[in-house]
Amino acid sequence: MKELLLSSGQVEWKAAGFQPGLPTWILKDKRKDFSTADSDSPVTEWFDITVPGGIQYDLFRHSLIPNPYQDMNSLYCEWVEHRWWVCQTCFDKNVILASWEGNNPPSRVELFLEGLDYEADIYLEGILLGAHRGMFHPAVFDITDLFERSTAENGKMHLIIVLKGAPEEQGQYGWTSRTTTQKSRFNYKWDFSTRLVNIGIWKDVKIRLYDEWSLEYPGVWSDHDGNTGKLVMETGVIAHHSDPVIASQPCTLRVECLDPDRKDSRIFREEVVSAAAGERIRMEIHYPDAQPWWPNGHGAQPLVDVRLILICQGRRLDEWTCKTGFRRLEYRHNEGSPSGALPYTYAVNGKRIYAKGVNLVPLDHLYGNLRPEQYEYLVLCMRHANVNLVRVWGGGLVEQDLFYQLCDRYGILVWQEFIQSSSGIENVPAKGKDFLDLLAESARYAVQTLRSHVSLSMWGGGNELMDADRNPANYGDENISMLRDIVKKYDPQRYFLPTSSSGPFFSVFADKPGISHDVHGAWSYRGNPAHYAVYNQSDCLFHGEFGTNGAS
Repeated sequence: MKELLLSSGQVEWKAAGFQPGLPTWILKDKRKDFSTADSDSPVTEWFDITVPGGIQYDLFRHSLIPNPYQDMNSLYCEWVEHRWWVCQTCFDKNVILASWEGNNPPSRVELFLEGLDYEADIYLEGILLGAHRGMFHPAVFDITDLFERSTAENGKMHLIIVLKGAPEEQGQYGWTSRTTTQKSRFNYKWDFSTRLVNIGIWKDVKIRLYDEWSLEYPGVWSDHDGNTGKLVMETGVIAHHSDPVIASQPCTLRVECLDPDRKDSRIFREEVVSAAAGERIRMEIHYPDAQPWWPNGHGAQPLVDVRLILICQGRRLDEWTCKTGFRRLEYRHNEGSPSGALPYTYAVNGKRIYAKGVNLVPLDHLYGNLRPEQYEYLVLCMRHANVNLVRVWGGGLVEQDLFYQLCDRYGILVWQEFIQSSSGIENVPAKGKDFLDLLAESARYAVQTLRSHVSLSMWGGGNELMDADRNPANYGDENISMLRDIVKKYDPQRYFLPTSSSGPFFSVFADKPGISHDVHGAWSYRGNPAHYAVYNQSDCLFHGEFGTNGAS
């Protein structure tokens, strides 16, 4: 499989805002000069945009809105989320096909939109490819026939993405059971942030070219027994050829492992298996004298390069690479835990690790425009502060992959929550069928794409989810049970915590020993000595979230 980016550095993107409703010219005339006005005139001029990025960022860049971070200016930007935004670009199919190195034309050409925020219709050459809803799983379209049939002048093909405004959603104060989206909720106003609801193409747009077969969601898990490392590899194999005889031919999977610190050979371990297309393959690779990966403060973080190669008749059809480390991850009960308590202590490579953690909310309202150096600075700050665990809060994001790569490199264990959160008035996880289907799709994608990171240590159902009696939600909840099953199926090595807080009670009860498990609060300074008494008298098993007053 070959990927080609359709980002701002590769092609030119433009956008304009419209009143809600589909501009008729999108269907009438795919060759239209989009800079001219007509009966569907935009409410803004056409302006160039960054992809990946966000509409508000580019509007500010073009002086079409004030700085949303200054004074009360975010109020003057709220109109943006109530407009439809038509984003368009052209790409040259001849250039794309010329990059293909296969002996035959690609068996499948795919448009892969990794992150649309939030709801969109997608058109190619004036033809509706489909609709998409949800910012945490990709929109994927087979465009092979369009590529073959296109008679576009000079090979130019026209792509339009219509972003249909931002959905209504619960802010910090509302009803969790009424949640209908998989969109970051902090944008709708939280105690640490103003209301600024991002809209845009926040992750990469790609054209993917496939040979007869390809890998499907490859993943790797690691282990370490004190001397020998172990990698457990799993992947699917998909056939893209219409000829059933060709599609059913066996193919070969090779695993290569390279330790950058050991230069004597590029291939340390190789296993070859055969599998027909459609099967899932699972195999183990043992690695003698492997150096263990440790959390920050407990040792080094050596990483090895792993490569999966799909081969048929001597040809490389697909390839997947990642960096990982060797470590054994266990979850142990705290000493003296009451009966029925969940395990809250990590053990890495057989050693109990005292959690020194922080909670992470998104770095910016306009998360599509974050720069790599911002993530590097963030994770280095954690490392220098002796942090070894970060909880990625469920009201925010499943972060960019770069964040998890940096946590791998610097030894920060990651506790990733799915995108659900409390709402103040009522915190019961939503149960609507459409919502559960959307949540499941987002969760499956997150688990299958993040599970190969050695830093990933735990999944959580969401932030401060509760039952009708305002006690922490548990595995008996339909929503939570569904997420637990997804983790068990796609990432069996990791533990799934129903929510945080978890256990019988939400908050600390310093005067009632033995009942506080994973608790939250307090969030404001209570004075001396009252503030310190809260923490000194607590016997909670895990203090998942607390804080004090500060500027936001």
